[in-house]
Amino acid sequence: MINEINEKYNVLLLTGIAKAESLFHKLNNEYNSIHHIKFSDHHNFTKSDVNNIKKEYKTLYGNNKIIITTEKDIMRLSLPKILNQLQDVPIFYIPIEICFHGNDKEEFDKQILKHVTKNSRN
Repeated sequence: MINEINEKYNVLLLTGIAKAESLFHKLNNEYNSIHHIKFSDHHNFTKSDVNNIKKEYKTLYGNNKIIITTEKDIMRLSLPKILNQLQDVPIFYIPIEICFHGNDKEEFDKQILKHVTKNSRN
C-alpha cells in the first residue's frame, strides 16, 4: 500500500496520463527524490518500455527505491506480457478517487438509474 511508503524513498514516477504535473509536484513534496518518466495519455506499454523503466529504476540512488504509478497505468502494466518483466521491482499505485461538486453526485446517480432502468426494459 502506498501509505506505508515514507519520505526516505527515492521514487521513479511512471505516468501515461494527461497533465501529470500536479501528481509530480505532490509526490515531490513527500519523497526524498523523484525521477519522472512520462508517456503519452493512454500509452500501451511495450517490452521495450519496460526495459527502459527497469534501467531508470536501477539508476536511482540507494536501496530505498520504488516505482509509483497511477491506478490507470497499473492496469496496462498488469498485462501478462508486461507484468512478467516487472516482477523483480517494487511497484505501487495511487488509486483513482472521484469527487463530485455540490449536488452533482445526486444528479449523476439519477442519470445512471434512469439509463439502467430504461435499458433493462428492452
